[in-house]
Amino acid sequence: ESDDLVEHACHHLSRGRNDDAIQALTEALEQAQEHVADAKKRMDKFYFQKKRSDESDIDQDELEEELDSALHDSASEMANVLNNLGVVYEVKGEYERAMNSFRDALDAYRNLCHRYENAGDVDVDRTVSNILQMGMAMRSQKKRKELHDEEEDLAMQTSQWMKSDHPSVCTQLRMERLNVLICVLDLETETLGRSHPEVGYTLLKRGELHLEMLHVDMAIKDTRDAVEILTKGLGKIHPDVGLALMGLADVYNYHTGQYGYEDNKNTALSLYQEALTPLR
Repeated sequence: ESDDLVEHACHHLSRGRNDDAIQALTEALEQAQEHVADAKKRMDKFYFQKKRSDESDIDQDELEEELDSALHDSASEMANVLNNLGVVYEVKGEYERAMNSFRDALDAYRNLCHRYENAGDVDVDRTVSNILQMGMAMRSQKKRKELHDEEEDLAMQTSQWMKSDHPSVCTQLRMERLNVLICVLDLETETLGRSHPEVGYTLLKRGELHLEMLHVDMAIKDTRDAVEILTKGLGKIHPDVGLALMGLADVYNYHTGQYGYEDNKNTALSLYQEALTPLR
């Protein structure tokens, strides 16, 4: 059944196996579409026979309600699968595909389920919100990529200058990288939302940069925030959450080495242990 496939897909997604999740959801969508098609056929057959008959009785009314309910349920099932597909495409950064999936889900809600936005229907309202969010994500995608590319280019320049005895140049390049990452975070927060995984990944980058600049407290804060965002957006057992926890443990471990704080050593050990579960 499609519900089982959706459950399998959610498990794949939580483990970072996005392509496996899409495969499971594609199968689920095919099943849901067959259910909708079958429900439509039965409904069309009923109305055809009803037109040919002059009689109207309670049994026919009950059958009509039953068929309408079956179509409603199968269409809602299909919309749920489409919404889940949209989420996976969003996680993969394929925003146009995500947008199309969310739009198809909204069409199913409106035209087959007679479920509408701004009517207290949480599923429909969330779908509309996702469509608006994907629109902003698509419009900002090029600019966000340009900023990330600029930061990576500055990081390469920094690595090259570190081989020579020019610390002031490295300091200037790191400051430029920091400014670029601040711009990226502002844009991602505005267009993707504060709790989007992409924001978490960028915070990890900034945390690493802060550590390079010996801003240890800022490195801890950014990396902690990243762990929180990734855990919320991807789930506790996602491998990227494990890697983020490892990164946070590394920062505390560095702090211990620099200052010998016993509390930081214990925190680092605890974080390393916590990272084992999602990395298994």
